[in-house]
Amino acid sequence: MSQEQYSSSCKGKGKLEGITFQTPIPECRCNEVLDHMRKSFYVNEPLLTALDVIKVGEPQPEMDAYVVETVKEGCSVAALDSKTDKIVGVALNGVMRSSDPDLKEKLDKMNSKVKLIFEMINNSNKHLDLFCRYGVDEIFEIRLISVDSTYSGKGIARELVLRSDNLGRKLGFKLGKADCTGFFSQKAFIKNGYEKIHEIKYACYKDKQGNVIFKTKPPHESMAVLVKHYDGGDC
Repeated sequence: MSQEQYSSSCKGKGKLEGITFQTPIPECRCNEVLDHMRKSFYVNEPLLTALDVIKVGEPQPEMDAYVVETVKEGCSVAALDSKTDKIVGVALNGVMRSSDPDLKEKLDKMNSKVKLIFEMINNSNKHLDLFCRYGVDEIFEIRLISVDSTYSGKGIARELVLRSDNLGRKLGFKLGKADCTGFFSQKAFIKNGYEKIHEIKYACYKDKQGNVIFKTKPPHESMAVLVKHYDGGDC
């Protein structure tokens, strides 16, 4: 699979006027992406908020490592303020492969509560066995979507999903997937043609003692796995 770097601006007087999109996000912008994620994503993500492990602008080792690893895969998309070149939104994308090693060993080394999030998502994906279910060896994965709150309402999140899908299609993938932990991210993906194939209600997700693990605030009630065929087929 090949990939080229390009930057395109939305023209006209629509909501996206003044926003430029860059694909892929170059590795040299990793620190900018981390700064954005620490200020805009970590503190607003429903499960991180429920676990109360994040403070505005502060690093979170496991999440930071995940972000950097994903950017380095070379298929993420950034939304930029065309006047300042500031990153105002990102779609952090990567590739799932049937040959990927089991994440259990990596998860066992995590010490923070963030491990609980990765465990839930990893167990869901193992249970679904998407590779067998859809007859593919690779899946284009939209892992994290984030938009600066001061730029909300412009349709940036939906455009990031659209551009990510177009990239996945261009790179030859047949299936796109997202694990959405919040109400609004699920809504954005469904609007872009994704189908919800699995859902875990947080109120029913409990530890061995019967305690709810993620006490999220409304309207965030579930984690959902969503997929989209890039070849035009039905899910």
